[in-house]
Amino acid sequence: MKKALSLLLVLSLLLATFAGCSEGNADETQEKSETVTEIGETESAETEAETKPDYTAHLAGTHYDDVDFRVIGNGPACGEWESHEVDAEGLTGELINDAVYERNTYLKDTYGVNIVSVKPGAECSTAFKNAVNANSPDYEMGLINANISLQFATAGYLYDLKQLPTVQLDAIYFDGNSNSSLSVENRLYLSFGDMNLQNIDLAWCVMFNKQLAEDNSLPNMYELVENGTWDFDTFSTLARNNSRDLNGDGEITKDDSFGLVTPYDRTAFAFLYGADISFIEKDANDDPIYIPLGDKVYEMYSKIVSLYSDNASMSVSELAGAWRESESMFMANRILFYVECMQNLSRFRDMEVDFGVLPMPKYDAAQENYRHMVCDFPEATVIPAYCTDTDLAGFVLEALNAKSHDTVRDAYVEKALKYKNTRDEESLTSINIILGSMYYDPMYYYAWGALTSTIGGRAQSKRDDLASAVKAVEKRMQKSIDRTIEKYRENQ
Repeated sequence: MKKALSLLLVLSLLLATFAGCSEGNADETQEKSETVTEIGETESAETEAETKPDYTAHLAGTHYDDVDFRVIGNGPACGEWESHEVDAEGLTGELINDAVYERNTYLKDTYGVNIVSVKPGAECSTAFKNAVNANSPDYEMGLINANISLQFATAGYLYDLKQLPTVQLDAIYFDGNSNSSLSVENRLYLSFGDMNLQNIDLAWCVMFNKQLAEDNSLPNMYELVENGTWDFDTFSTLARNNSRDLNGDGEITKDDSFGLVTPYDRTAFAFLYGADISFIEKDANDDPIYIPLGDKVYEMYSKIVSLYSDNASMSVSELAGAWRESESMFMANRILFYVECMQNLSRFRDMEVDFGVLPMPKYDAAQENYRHMVCDFPEATVIPAYCTDTDLAGFVLEALNAKSHDTVRDAYVEKALKYKNTRDEESLTSINIILGSMYYDPMYYYAWGALTSTIGGRAQSKRDDLASAVKAVEKRMQKSIDRTIEKYRENQ
């Protein structure tokens, strides 16, 4: 099926593609130019193009005969979590769509591979699972929620990505943090690379209302980040001291102003990970080992629950409108700190008052680096276990991510996330910190031993009795992990 392309043909195709990439909506180009000028970007586009490496160079010379490569992802009923990683039928002027279309067109014109998006009405994991169980090769690739992907991996539904030819999982366009965290016994059944968007969307961050910060004469929090003193105690003090009784009834209710609003269960983990706490380590065989909870965990957990119990804080679940109501409160200047995933930056794009972005707070000033939870359900890239054409699967996985580095990821991170969804240059620094310290906790993703639900449930209920609750589940933690290892061995 493959045939070698002449060097001349390869070069002509590349030149044609790059020429096509330069064409676009004039208004959008002007908008980007103005935004870059605003934040002080002076490097010319020509210089950037000359110095940018070609991450697809090692793929030159491979060509397929107009082959369809079907990728199943979540459908429209999933709302903001619908899959957009491969779905683009034409140029629309929308930033991400056009970047996906550009990349897909490149794969078609250069390698003869047609990326075909398949999306059921809602979540796609059932359709993917049914195809594997029936050994019906309906899809060559899946974009499956990460926590479900790992269930599929232990059940034997997925192909080990490390066994695919061509794929360079240690390349810049794959997420090395997720690779090292989510592999077991040197097997990896899901990947996050530059073709993926939802892992970035689901990285936790702190958003703050700049009007409330100014009204309350708060310190410059960007400087706290810069000098390393942005820690949980500082964050907690600011949140506690900046709630307001707006209607004068003597109580802080949902109609008033809060120092902190967040989903208590998930954000408890974001605070713990931000304090450089881990629950799993790896041995020499890449087998996960449970780390029993120590004093630091219980200390941090108590601090978190104490903040949650303060009337300056409110859980998203306490609001009738849940997330949508909490977002409205933030935009109406009634929340100082809104701690949630980075997808919210796009939801606040039309907010009249400025807001800023901060990293998750550290444990204390002595902690060297920040660390940021990626929640457990972003779409991850998987290959079904029935895969027989491993050459094609490996080549396309590599090509999709390598070409996405300067198309899809560039459009999302450098143009949308940083320039369109933020209001100040300091927020760009915070976003770079977040992107460079994303953490995928295997305990959270695999849900081993019910420890996740135990901690999250207690935090949601503001119960400071974690030690007694954990005692009941710790006995089965390593057994739960060992069962996963055994499943992988059985599926060899």
